Amino acid sequence: MHTNVRVENSMNTANILLKSILEDEILSHKFPFIDHLKQNIITESIRYLLKVSSSGHEPDDEPILNFIFKTLNIFVELITYRSTMKQNEIDTLMQLLFPEPLINIIFDLFLFVPIHQAKIFITYLFVTLMKKNKQFHTSEHIKYFMSQLCIELLSNPKSITNRTIKTLQTYILDFVYLDLMRGSREEFEMKLSKFPEQFQELSMIIDIINAIMDETKCSKFPAMMFVQSSNVLNKASQFTLDEITISNSHFDNMFDLQLINLRNEDELIEHSFTEFIETLPISFQRYPSLVNIPVVYIQNRAKLFYILEIFVEKNLVLLDLNLASDKSVFTDKIRAIKSYLSRRRRFKWFEQSLCQTKQNSSSNPTVIFDVLKASIRDSDGQNSLFYQGYEQLHENAHLLFRTCDQRLWRANYIGMHSTDQGGPYRDSITGMCSDICSTRLPLFILCPNGRMNIGLNRDQCIPNVFPLNQSIPIEIVKQYRFIGQLMGMAIRNKHYLDLKFPALLWKQLLGEDITVKDIEAIDVQSFAIIKKIESIIAENQPLFDNMNDLRFEIMSSAGYMYELMPDGKAIRVTVNNFKEYCIRYHEYHFNEFRRQIEYIRQGLCSIVPNSFMTFLTVNELEDAVCGKDHIDIELLKRNTQYSNCKNDTPFIQQFWKILSEMFNEEQKKLFLKFVWGRNTLPSFDEEFTQKFSINVLTNRASCELDRTFPKSRTCSFALHLPVYSSIEIMHERLNYPITHCSNVDADG
Repeated sequence: MHTNVRVENSMNTANILLKSILEDEILSHKFPFIDHLKQNIITESIRYLLKVSSSGHEPDDEPILNFIFKTLNIFVELITYRSTMKQNEIDTLMQLLFPEPLINIIFDLFLFVPIHQAKIFITYLFVTLMKKNKQFHTSEHIKYFMSQLCIELLSNPKSITNRTIKTLQTYILDFVYLDLMRGSREEFEMKLSKFPEQFQELSMIIDIINAIMDETKCSKFPAMMFVQSSNVLNKASQFTLDEITISNSHFDNMFDLQLINLRNEDELIEHSFTEFIETLPISFQRYPSLVNIPVVYIQNRAKLFYILEIFVEKNLVLLDLNLASDKSVFTDKIRAIKSYLSRRRRFKWFEQSLCQTKQNSSSNPTVIFDVLKASIRDSDGQNSLFYQGYEQLHENAHLLFRTCDQRLWRANYIGMHSTDQGGPYRDSITGMCSDICSTRLPLFILCPNGRMNIGLNRDQCIPNVFPLNQSIPIEIVKQYRFIGQLMGMAIRNKHYLDLKFPALLWKQLLGEDITVKDIEAIDVQSFAIIKKIESIIAENQPLFDNMNDLRFEIMSSAGYMYELMPDGKAIRVTVNNFKEYCIRYHEYHFNEFRRQIEYIRQGLCSIVPNSFMTFLTVNELEDAVCGKDHIDIELLKRNTQYSNCKNDTPFIQQFWKILSEMFNEEQKKLFLKFVWGRNTLPSFDEEFTQKFSINVLTNRASCELDRTFPKSRTCSFALHLPVYSSIEIMHERLNYPITHCSNVDADG
């Protein structure tokens, strides 16, 4: 029976405490506990290996292996967790945590522990150390073994279909690539030629990416690209090294984005890339940044992007795309240029992954909502519509939300007479979303900019704040995961959620790094004190007057003080410890929401495969979950059908004028909720599962019609609209029900 080795990061209190102790030792440059742990790892590893060699089979030492791998994982985190460490500090820390004898013993564990997850973790550990320190070397026998294993895996088609083997293969590929890169370019190419074609193509892709993204334009395009391009482009479209190099010199990031937008918007590329290239001299004229670049260079740049896209698509099957950011060299490099890949192709991959992981339809549950109960505020939000839905749905959400049914549950409102043919269901989603970002639940809070009424994004919500040295309550964790599952449901079934989250949340869901600007976008004051002191230091002014009241504590995004170290409120910031204060200050801000967003991501990835979701951009993911923030009236008009009238009837033209010109964005959302039970439109025409229907009422006297309010049928997405005598009366009669009568009641 195989030992269950858990090598993934655990957020339990014991691990948090252990990590905190080790960080304090590193900052104080005294390492008694670290030395003790290293010695224990070596001793227990040798003891395990001796048992294996003497008995010939795996000993039953699960607790020992768990200790070894969890401790090693914390060591890795100490190197990767600190965003503010300089390279010389990383090098010193690596020598302390991973001396050569320990590395050799870890490799022996790789050979003798018969568990794939252990081998995956050890290979990841080696790759991480190689990325963090270019001087880090393993022994020659380790390098040789990994090279041979790489060749063996690539020659075995089964590694493509087995997820665990594919993960191991990805890290082996990383290891071999990083090792080859340690030598000269000539040595690299000579050694590379001995590896299978798949590995050579992956290396070629990295070289192309480096050349495209190198702002200095010093990186060269690989010779292999010009050989392989003959299999992709027709003879008339071929290009030379000189041509592609000259083209490269004319483009920077802004010009590239213009060309990428052109590719994404031109539908001709779907039918014929050759015709797309031929029509570029005309189509690129719409893009002002490109008009001063000779057309031949634009065409060559477009060919380069096309070739890159083809080779990326061909070789993605070799990699585990579910790996998180900063885990794999190859996956990180390819994700880094995702915006250079056409939106159509990326969404094709994404849609294919959704189809491959969909769940068969089953009988949908009935979810009972008590609106009266929801109107009574309670301290923990358990009366809310969100909690009522969560309580009844969260246990099976990982299955239910992956079905393709247009309605995943039947909403039953106590005391109301609504028969759920779609309207009450959509209204229940809207109701739950309105609770998520409200003060009723302990999950999200208004961002500091919103509370202080300064800066940007004042209407956006951030995850609630929990002390970093304490575990988040399990019930809160489950609710964060459920919110992620609702996001996945929105992506799969186009039931968009009305959520206002900042870019830093969407970036972390995609595994992208957040920046100081991302944090300042929701808290303009977040780094003010640090910047002030740094400017004082730069001007050689005395610090003492500015630091008298400063302690090792920080104002959290929730507005309360948090100690940056034990008893931090009693420790004054001085010239001598200011660097340590800055490190802890930055780390707090960069990790304040990390766990909460990770739980949301876990829920999201239980519904939507992480593999190709990470190929979406931040804006694309937000749109996939929330729909377009702007209500596109022209899109709605294209998907409207009429009864008793035509679209060019003056009365109907008045209606569209009210929606497009007289209603603000909030009124447009209220109107949509009134007629359809949701706050957002689909993003594209093909995503409309039913047309908006306008039924004109004319069978009454004009004065009586002017006193009549419009009615809606949310289940059928229909509006019954009286023929009013003026646009002013129509505006008034439309505005009242959308403002006061948007809740579902007698919907049939």
